[in-house]
Amino acid sequence: MTWALLGVCVAAAAALRLAQIDTHPGGLYQDEAAEGYDAYRLLHEPGFHPLFFADDGGREVLFAYVVAGVFRLAGDSVATLRATAAILGVLAVA
Repeated sequence: MTWALLGVCVAAAAALRLAQIDTHPGGLYQDEAAEGYDAYRLLHEPGFHPLFFADDGGREVLFAYVVAGVFRLAGDSVATLRATAAILGVLAVA
C-alpha cells in the first residue's frame, strides 16, 4: 500500500512537472539562461571547468555540470534544460 501511494505521488509529480515543459512558461528566466549558458560553455569552451561561477551573483557548479552531461546526450535546447531540472525535482519527490 505504501509503495503504491509513493508511486502515485511520483507519477503525479512527473505528470505535473513535465507537462508542456518546452513551451510553458514562454522564454527563459534569467537563472535558467545562466545555467544553460554555463553548461554550453562547459561543453564548447576549451579550459572552462570552474569549481564556482562568479557571474550571476555566484553559483555552485553541480547543476551546470549535470546539465552539460544531459546536453551532451540529448542536445542543447530549452526543453532539455528544463527537463533536467524537472526530472531532478521528481526524483526529489521520490
